[in-house]
Amino acid sequence: MNNNNVEIPYSLILFLLDIREEQRKKSVIMPLRDIVKKYLESDNYDEEGRNFLFDENGSFNSKNYLEAQKELFKYSKFN
Repeated sequence: MNNNNVEIPYSLILFLLDIREEQRKKSVIMPLRDIVKKYLESDNYDEEGRNFLFDENGSFNSKNYLEAQKELFKYSKFN
């Protein structure tokens, strides 16, 4: 749970951790659209994650995505 009391789906956190590791190994930074596309195609994608990342009109919720990215700091090896 983050500061805004928005529950970040665990499936999304797992996916973002995998992406972060993939980017680290390849020394690349993937564009956001590619990350979202990979998530939508991944085994981690679920309704909870979709509802978190997209609003009722299907528009991407960048604020929630940034909250999920902030949550990843809790899982950092450097903390």
